[in-house]
Formats: sequence, C-alpha cells, structure tokens
Amino acid sequence: MNSKTAIPTIFFLSASVLGFLIWQNSDRPNKLEDSVSATHNTRSRNDNQRTLDGRQSNRPNHRNPRETTPSHLSEKAARAALGEQFMEPDQRQAWLREMVKHDPEGAIRWVEQRQEGSERGEATRELALVWTETDLEAALAWLQNMPDLSRRQSAQSSICAQLANSDAPAALALAETLELGAQKSSLLENLAAQWVGRDADAALAWAKERSDPNERERVLGRVAAAVAQKSPLEAANLVASEMSDGPEGTSAIVSVVYHWAQQDPAAAAQWVSAFPEGNIGKEAAGNLAGLWAEKDFDAADEWVASLTDPSTYAAAKIALDQAEIRLATPAEAADKETTPAPAH
Repeated sequence: MNSKTAIPTIFFLSASVLGFLIWQNSDRPNKLEDSVSATHNTRSRNDNQRTLDGRQSNRPNHRNPRETTPSHLSEKAARAALGEQFMEPDQRQAWLREMVKHDPEGAIRWVEQRQEGSERGEATRELALVWTETDLEAALAWLQNMPDLSRRQSAQSSICAQLANSDAPAALALAETLELGAQKSSLLENLAAQWVGRDADAALAWAKERSDPNERERVLGRVAAAVAQKSPLEAANLVASEMSDGPEGTSAIVSVVYHWAQQDPAAAAQWVSAFPEGNIGKEAAGNLAGLWAEKDFDAADEWVASLTDPSTYAAAKIALDQAEIRLATPAEAADKETTPAPAH
C-alpha cells in the first residue's frame, strides 16, 4: 500500500472506532438510570411489604370464635381466644367438655373465678352437667367437697334431672342418697312425674312404695297430674283409689279436672258430680265450671244448674259467673257485675 491510499484508510478506521465508542458511551447513562430505578422500586416494594406485615402482626385477631378449636388450647389460651364470656353458651359447653377431659382442675378453677353469686352458681351447674356426660362419679365427688351448700345442692339436683332423661330409676336412686335439704321432696316428685312419660306403670309402682305417708301423697299427686295429660280417666281412678281427701288429694283432683276439661268436659262433669259433699267436690266443680264455660258456656251453665249440693252449686256458679264476665263485652260485664245471682 502506498502512502496516498494508507492515510484515507487509517482515517476511515479511526472514525469508525470513534463513532462506535461514542455510541456506547451515549447509551450507558440510560442503562444506569434504569438500573437505579429498578433497585429503588424493589426496595420500595420490600419496605411496603414489611410495613404491611408489621401492621398485620399488630392488628387484633377478629376471627370468629366458632372457628377456634378449644380442644387444642390450654385454659389460658382458650379463654384468650374465646373471650371472658366465651361468646356463645354452646361454645362454652364445648370448651368445658374438652377441659374436663384433659384438664378438669382447670375447669374447676374457671368456675371458682366466676363472680360470687348467681354467676358462679350457674357456672357450677353448667360444669356439673357437662362433666356428668362422661364421668358422673367425678362430677359428684367434686360437688360433695364443695363448702357452698346452696350451690352444691342446686348442681346435684340438676344432675339428677339430666340423668332422668335417660334413666329415671337411677336418677331417683341417686336423689335419695344426696343431702338435698328442702329441695329433695320436690325433686323426687319432679323425677317421678318425668318418669311417667317413659313408663307410667313403673312410676306409679315406685310412688306407691314410698314409706312416708306424706311423701307418698305428694309423689302420687304429681304422678296423677302427669298421667292426666294423656289419660284423665286413668288419673281420676288413681286419685280415687290411692289418695286421701287431704290437700294433696284435692290438688291432684283439680289437676285431673283441668286436663280432662280440655279433652272431654262432659265426662269430667260426670266424674265430679259423683263426689260426696265437701271441699273436694266444691274445688273440682268450681274449676270445671270455669274451664267448661270458656269452651261451651251453655253446656256448662246447664250442668251447674243440675248440681244438687248447695255448697257445690255455689262454688260452680261463682266460677261460671266469673267466666261469663271474662267472655262478655265491657258493657255486658258491667251489667253482670251489678245484677245479683238468682237463688238456687
């Protein structure tokens, strides 16, 4: 190559290299700017995520208590998760079931931490009933050592009532072994009446075997009232054959008449009319007249007029007039109250 052609060639190559370098350098600021921007955006996103996570970690837990599983929680954790009042009674009972299974002492502490009075009494009863479902003996042992007599007796009575739903004889046997004070008599009566719904004959046989005459009368009266709800005639025969003319017998007759009047007042009237003179006849006639009048006043009025015993008639007539006033319009009622009853 001669000198004339070499110089232009070198100049051309130098210009090309210089142009390439200029082009490279002109693009680098943009790339650097993009890189810085991307790094900034990434850091911002990370900072925002950390802020969000921090807010979420400080946010109170508003989960629905129904989603909490008490069986996997300690007493303290369960109370914290469900709240001091445990929100719903069914949730509290579910928690207590788990506690008596895994930590009965914790359940007892929960009861004793309730406010003294009705709140603690209700908590005692609630725990006793839940505990009875799985371990009757343990529940009774806990109550037996309880110094608060009223709270103990109330919970023991509730256990007997719950047990009677599935095994009335066992509930009655248990009740007789417990020191229930004044509650015992009424509890035995209630359990016997509850038994009627499952086995009336067995309940009646148990009532007849009571050795204490007063207790026998009271229990028979409750059994008769329970029987009367389904078979008033059978209950009437029970009262007539097994009960005396005392207060318990009178109360049982009134109960039988009440249920019988709802189903067949004419048949009830025939039974009441056969009563001898005395307080029982007056009580029964008065109750029947008032109940019958609300169903069929004319029929009740005709029956009352047929009564021959003066004292029985007077009691029935008073009840009839009172029913007439209740059924009358305001004007008729005012007129009736000022009009004397005719002599019988």
